[in-house]
Amino acid sequence: MPGVWLDGAVRRPGRNAGYAAGRNRLELGVLHFTVGTDSTSIGDQGYFHVLFPKVGPAIQFAEIDAVTWHAGGSSSMPDANQRGPGAEWERMPTGNYLRPGLQEADPLTPDQIEWGGRWLEFCEAHGIPKAHYPGPQFGAAGFAGHINHGDLDRDRSDGLTPEEWAAMTGPAPAPPTGDEAMQMVMVDFRGDTLTFHIDAAGNLKQNTYTFDKGQVLVDAVILDDNDPGIQPAVIVRSETVISLACVNAAGAGRYITYVHEKGWLDVKGKPLP
Repeated sequence: MPGVWLDGAVRRPGRNAGYAAGRNRLELGVLHFTVGTDSTSIGDQGYFHVLFPKVGPAIQFAEIDAVTWHAGGSSSMPDANQRGPGAEWERMPTGNYLRPGLQEADPLTPDQIEWGGRWLEFCEAHGIPKAHYPGPQFGAAGFAGHINHGDLDRDRSDGLTPEEWAAMTGPAPAPPTGDEAMQMVMVDFRGDTLTFHIDAAGNLKQNTYTFDKGQVLVDAVILDDNDPGIQPAVIVRSETVISLACVNAAGAGRYITYVHEKGWLDVKGKPLP
């Protein structure tokens, strides 16, 4: 296994260097941006592992496997600091949101892309997969790889776009085609997240519902029924949510309805009367 300091980076041990706050598990890298123009003093205080300034090499403030305080108190993962390192890109947000949990920010520079790529390779050498969490927000309990801070914490909106990730790691594998092609539709419902996976033919394959008590993964139900009408089929129950798949006789998904203490929702995210 390589050393715990990134080769070529400026080594600037901060407050949590030397494992002052313990060791992390090297499972999950959290991707941040600083909302600032010179954040070295924040790194000195122990709030992240590595900083990518606009110009020049990365600056590392703690060993990759040390605990720093980069994602403490994240609403969906309180132990995020213990799961792995935090990386910060020096940049300012524009105020525009690209999606829930991710703000647009000023463009990354060539140095930031180059050193970001080196960091991701360094993390991979330490066992953190070079994978970028695709969503939904607040549903990464079992994920290993790298995740945007905005996908962990309702009060944050920092991270990398898929295009920025690809610039650092190379293009993602081509998506499957034909019947294997999947479309992922994410819906924000009163603070919770619904994710629907639909194949090229429009058939529901699975969906995920993430709320404050955890995540429910639901497999599509195929009805064997000669009735041509649309029929609801209960496919999962918990204390707080019932999920209904509304399908036709051929088993093709038509829409999904959720009911729990916040009300009803259809697949398009429109509350039902």
